[in-house]
Formats: sequence, C-alpha cells, structure tokens
Amino acid sequence: MKKINLSQIAIIVIAILILGNTVMGASVLKPRQGGTGTGEDSAVGSILVGSSTKAYAPLAVGSNGLCLIASSTATNGISWELCTSLGGSDTQILFNNAGASAGDSNLTWSSSTKNLKVSSSTIGKLIIDPEGSQTITTSTQTVISSASHVDMTINGDFLMTATPSIAAGVDGQILILHSSETTSTLDFQDDSVLAGSDIFLNGADGTLKPASSIMLLYQVAAPTGWSILSNPNQAALGASASLLDVRNTSGSSIAAGKCVYASGYNTGLGRTTIALADADDSSKMPCIGLTATIIGNNQNGEVIILGDAVGLVDTSGQSVGDGVWVSTTAGALVFTRPTVDEVQKIGEIVRANVSGNILIIGAGRTNDIPINATTTGAYNFGELFVTGAVKLSNFLSGFLKVDGSGNISTSTVSISADTNAASGDGVTVNGNQFDFDCSDVTDSGNDGISCSTQDLVVGCGRSMTCDATSVIADAELYTDTKCLWFEDPTADDDFNSIWYSTLAVTFTQVWAESDQTVTFNLQEDDGSPANILSASLVPASAATSTTAFADASFAAGSRLDLVVDSVSGTPTWVSICFTTTKND
Repeated sequence: MKKINLSQIAIIVIAILILGNTVMGASVLKPRQGGTGTGEDSAVGSILVGSSTKAYAPLAVGSNGLCLIASSTATNGISWELCTSLGGSDTQILFNNAGASAGDSNLTWSSSTKNLKVSSSTIGKLIIDPEGSQTITTSTQTVISSASHVDMTINGDFLMTATPSIAAGVDGQILILHSSETTSTLDFQDDSVLAGSDIFLNGADGTLKPASSIMLLYQVAAPTGWSILSNPNQAALGASASLLDVRNTSGSSIAAGKCVYASGYNTGLGRTTIALADADDSSKMPCIGLTATIIGNNQNGEVIILGDAVGLVDTSGQSVGDGVWVSTTAGALVFTRPTVDEVQKIGEIVRANVSGNILIIGAGRTNDIPINATTTGAYNFGELFVTGAVKLSNFLSGFLKVDGSGNISTSTVSISADTNAASGDGVTVNGNQFDFDCSDVTDSGNDGISCSTQDLVVGCGRSMTCDATSVIADAELYTDTKCLWFEDPTADDDFNSIWYSTLAVTFTQVWAESDQTVTFNLQEDDGSPANILSASLVPASAATSTTAFADASFAAGSRLDLVVDSVSGTPTWVSICFTTTKND
C-alpha cells in the first residue's frame, strides 16, 4: 500500500502559498487513511479536498483554483492543474494520462492532434443552445454575431442593406442564424453586389427562409468576412438547376411546381414579381419557370428557371423525352402541344414518375411556332391544319409554295369552316389541284380574290401565268395595243373596219405621230358610226396622245373606223396606235 507522508503534504501546502492561490470551496486538506470514505483509494492515490467521499468538492461558482489530479495507476503520479468552474450546472471535464475522461473510452482527448472524439452513438450529440436573440424590424439593421446561435424574429420581408450586414466575428467562428418566423424572409446580399456587406457566397445572395437556419464561418484572411456554409430550403433542385429570387404579388398563394410569368419588379426587395402563367392570355406569357416551393401571397420565394426540377410534377403515364408545355389552365403544365395562339414548350421529361423530373430548357421564351403566326417568306410544311379564319395575302404564292409545274409543296392542307360557315366551306388541296368552295369566301379588301355566288374570280393582272394542266382560271383583266401606219394621208381618207373585236373592250389611250399636221378621229361602227374621242387628235410633226373619250366602251362585234378630218402641208405618213383593256 502506498502512503503519503506529512512532509509531502507540507511541500504541497507551501506550493499553494507560493502560488498565491487558494482552493476555493475547500474546507479541509487531509490524506485518506483507509476504510470506506476515509482510507486510501485502492486504485489511484489521491488527496480529498473538502469531502469525505471519493469525489472532489466543486469549486465555487465563477472562481479559479488549483485542483489536485490523480494520475493513472500506470504512473502513480500526482499533479496540479488549473481548473475553472463556469458556473451553474457546468462541469469541468478532466482527462487522465490515457486521454480518457474519468476513464470513459467513449470520450477521449488527444494532446497531439487536439481532437476531441466521441466514439459512442448513444452519447454522440453536439448541442448548441440558442445563446442570443434579435428582432429585425428594418433592412438597415446589422445582425449580431456575439453568440454562436442567434434566434431571429423577422417582422416582414427584408433585403439587408447595412454594411456590414452581419457584425464582425472572430477568426474561425461558426455562427448559426435561425428564423422562428413562419412567413417572413431575410435576404443577405453578397459583397460583390453590396460592397461592404462582408458576406461571401460566390456572387449569390443568401436567404434566411421561414423556420430555417443558415450556418456561416468568419475568416480574418482576405476577403475578411462571413462565408455562407449552408443556404437552406433549396427544394426541388437537381445538380444543374438555377434559381431566380421572386416575390408573389398575384393576390393568392402559389403552390410548388406552378408555371409563373414576370409581372413586374420590386425595387426595394430586389426581386422579380410573379403571377400564374396562362397560355390563353398573351399578357400572362411567357412562363419564366416553375416555383421551387409554395410561395404565399406577398411572400418571397424562388423560381427554377433552368435545369432539373425534381419531384414537382406528376409525370407518371408519360415517357422520358416527352415534351412539356404551358397549359391554358393558369399555372398548370400539359404533355400535349396546345392549339392556342401562345404556345410555349417549357421543357421535357427526364424521369417519368409520380414525383417526376422535368428538365427546364424553354423558360422565358415562346420557342414553339404559335398558331397565330405571320410569315413573309415561303415555308414547307409536312401537314398544315387550320381551324380558325384564314387570311390570304395579295398573291397565293405568299401563302403556299407552288413550283414551276404548278405543284404545291405540301402533302395535305386542310382549312376547315369557321363557326358561321356551312359545313365543307373553305379551301382544300388534293394532289396537285387547288379547289375553292366559294360559298364562304369573301374579299372585302379587293386584294384579288373574290367570289360571286359559287364563282371564284382571281385577279391575275400581269403577274400570273395560267397553266392549263394545273390551274383552271379566267384571266379577268388584260391589256392590248394595236397600231396602224399609212402613207400620204389626205382630207378625203375614210377607212372603214380597220379593226374588229369579238370581245367587249374599253379604250384607255390613243396615240399618233406624223411628219405634218393630220387631224383625225376614231369611230365605233355598229351600223351607226360614232366618235370614240371627245375631240379629234392632231399630231403635227411630233407624237401626241389623249385619254379623253366621248365613249370609251367598245361592244363585242363592233368595227373600228378611221376618219381624217383635214391635213396641213403635205404629210407623207401618219402612225396611229390605240390601247384597250378587257375585264371579264
């Protein structure tokens, strides 16, 4: 049995006096002399301080003192250590030479690596109680960092503008901010956006959402400030997803996975405002993305604008690669292309499941060909189906592409009747034949296509060549010019029947030229000759023309006569031309 003699005790007492410290809370310093509670510990030699049991008496609250620590049985040593009582129910943890606390191998300390290891799952808990609290009432407040865990009360949605936005910490400090709110959001701006915020998240903003937490690390090394270690509640995101900070101002709560459009911008909060997108309403398109989580009215949230949206939409019954479009039901998605004016393909299915994945690739743009489209060039369609009203341009070639042989380069074109037309009215193309059913075709703008009862009249002018093998049409308007030349005109010249017309025509111009003065007129001879010109035409050593007619209409079967009224000098020749048009 090992014993401590009185001379050893005297040395210990002297050491205490030299150090100028007292063992606070100790009433007696005495050796243990054997027997229960009074004898020497059979395992480890010790001196009890202020107690008749085998435990050390606690130091007084808030005081420091020297503790006599028994070493392990392997060394049989006694050493002095400085102990601190932090107050309350806190207990000073002391380790023996083997690195175990009170001999418990589940909690060990390594002096070489400075690691504290908890190796039992039953006691492996790190608990950080809230040690501070703060209420945020304005965007200009600075968040405290004087505690490891700060419980935040947020009275409204705020985009923090203070510099710094979080008070400076100490190097290596971990800070946890927790929101006890259920609706309000706190946004921190990256230092690259708000210079002096001392918050760093690679250019992105940090958001403290309702009932969530953010963990930050403070570093003194440049750039000095807080790095956000966790940005919580990033729900429904795949590895490639990108988010847009938004605010719901639609008047109602918006569920997760809904199509939304940008309705405006909130300058104070630095967020795009949103409402439900609707393919039936051009003012509510295009869709900019899907809501990542539920967003209450006048609340902040995020929209997935690009990448993998996970678990937001039921895609069961579909196949991977199927398209996804914005629906005519506000906020919804459909898996078949809608037949409306506003057509937007938002993405495609990459996982078919009740909680499916959609790869968003078409947010923010109307990237599908809309039904209500205006084209200025020729387009080739495998099939064109039109259900509403059809407006053709001045020339048919602006609507359908026709090759030199009269073939229309579409396999099928079907234009059904509008709601006020009889069944079957409209336009169809079968093979190489282009047929109009004129019972419902009108032309109020005189653009060259019109119908009278069941007849179709196509205005060709000079711009259309009719090929009998592919087009059946009447050329409704043509122009023709005839000329007559003779020598040595005299006042006695009267030529009958210089031209005969089988069709009714209209005179539009008469032109003449001579080397002297010749006065003449043209007459329509239907048995009773009558002047065509309102006044005789008088070419005199130069060309002249007129469009003034007494009667420009020329009936079918009439003959044209030329009457010379007079001459002056000795003309040797005269040339006369007339132009007519025919309107069928």
